[in-house]
Amino acid sequence: MVEEIDGFDPPSSLSYRLLTGLPLRDYTSRVLFTAVNGGTHITWRSTFLPKVPGTGWALEALVRSMFSRTLKGLATKFAHGH
Repeated sequence: MVEEIDGFDPPSSLSYRLLTGLPLRDYTSRVLFTAVNGGTHITWRSTFLPKVPGTGWALEALVRSMFSRTLKGLATKFAHGH
């Protein structure tokens, strides 16, 4: 995947768009970071259109799975002090 950051407001937010790599059109994401009880709450919102009509539900499941794995990996890494 090739993505381009199009907004950055440290330490509270990051936004980006997908250029290539998935069968999606008009993919954009905004990630918000909020300090909570010595940790960080992350809100990750994305919008997109499928390139192939009727596949939006499957692509949404794929994107959710990718986000979940990414966030779990980050949480594990930082929980172990890396």
